[in-house]
Amino acid sequence: MAKPYAAEMEKLAETFSWSAAVDIGQLRKAVRTAGLSSLLAIGSGGSLTAAHALAGLHQRFTGRIAAVATPLDAVAYPLEANVAPWLLSAGATSLWPRGTAVGFTGYNEDKEIARMLK
Repeated sequence: MAKPYAAEMEKLAETFSWSAAVDIGQLRKAVRTAGLSSLLAIGSGGSLTAAHALAGLHQRFTGRIAAVATPLDAVAYPLEANVAPWLLSAGATSLWPRGTAVGFTGYNEDKEIARMLK
């Protein structure tokens, strides 16, 4: 077993405990709100896989259209106001999540950019 994977597996119980204890009230509200409209799930690398999963779940459970895009694709085309953009990032350590959010909103304020991080 590769060392990074082995280290992650050792922390699996800790991760499950954290996930059971964390308050997801804001996330639940965001999911409900996004369910009222079409969705654009934006991701890169491993987060692109999560974006595909999010788009599939959105379509399945809301019956509304969902699409997946990379950050470059997402900012290259205008987005209608009734589409909910979701930016997925493993840790938001790269510049693309903030840059993409600023491209969508025109605002450069932390309150405009929601992230779910451990």
